[in-house]
Amino acid sequence: MTRKIWGFISGFIQALLPDYAVVNLQYFRVFRRFPNLKTPQTLTEKLTWRKLYQRDERFALFSDKLLVKAEIAKIAGPECIIETMWSGRDPVNIPFDQLEPPYVIKVNHACGGHVFIHRREDIDREKIIKILRKQLRHSFAQRFREWGYVNIQRQVLVERMLKTPVGGMPEDCKFFVYHGHVHFIEVTLNRFTREELHYYDRDWNFLPVELAWASRISPPVPMPENLPAMVDMAEKIGEQFDFIRVDLYTVAGTIMFGEVAFYPGAGMVKFEPREWDIKFGAPWLIAA
Repeated sequence: MTRKIWGFISGFIQALLPDYAVVNLQYFRVFRRFPNLKTPQTLTEKLTWRKLYQRDERFALFSDKLLVKAEIAKIAGPECIIETMWSGRDPVNIPFDQLEPPYVIKVNHACGGHVFIHRREDIDREKIIKILRKQLRHSFAQRFREWGYVNIQRQVLVERMLKTPVGGMPEDCKFFVYHGHVHFIEVTLNRFTREELHYYDRDWNFLPVELAWASRISPPVPMPENLPAMVDMAEKIGEQFDFIRVDLYTVAGTIMFGEVAFYPGAGMVKFEPREWDIKFGAPWLIAA
């Protein structure tokens, strides 16, 4: 049986199952155990609990990569918002001839699958449209039962690409905010070669934690000079939620907002050693 046919069959079966069955089976497939949803202790268990039981109308607004910009501008100021060069529902309407690179093309309701246009030679209209139409069909709400994505009106957006003063891509700093307080920071390195994830506490002390799929080989990176300001911005954005991940960039000393995540890693990230799953879950106090 081909992978494509198996994917179709498994997708069809999953569509028939209730949310509770799907999230439990998905969790079991990754961890070889079922999550404790009555008294969740780990971060992955609490994220799985959120999929099933936490219904906050703001999830859709803040998960929409297009609409969230206006909300973040109110909280942190318009200067931290990355320029939207174009948006629309059909990628065939992207005005490639009028857009000046570098820029990034993505959908507003999902993560991954971005198209990076560094120069006009990178533009392959047919290929790009095919990629984006596939992304528009993808649904985290259906695949992972992430309720916050259910009511997002799917669109394509083109954003100005962020560049460091030497022409590279800025580090992606992801702040884990619990009840308005940053406890952990995840930094993505070598995103387009051999991706690594480093973890720090709020004071930039290096943490000995890895993810199963992203082995760490590089030494710790220097603390950003504007880390206190980044922590402050992440906490202002996250203070209205019991848990949220806030993604920020810093470019030439300027903090730029990336996105937020209510279900990091779809709640199925394997921390190594496993005790860090408990440590990352501990600050999130929920009434399960």
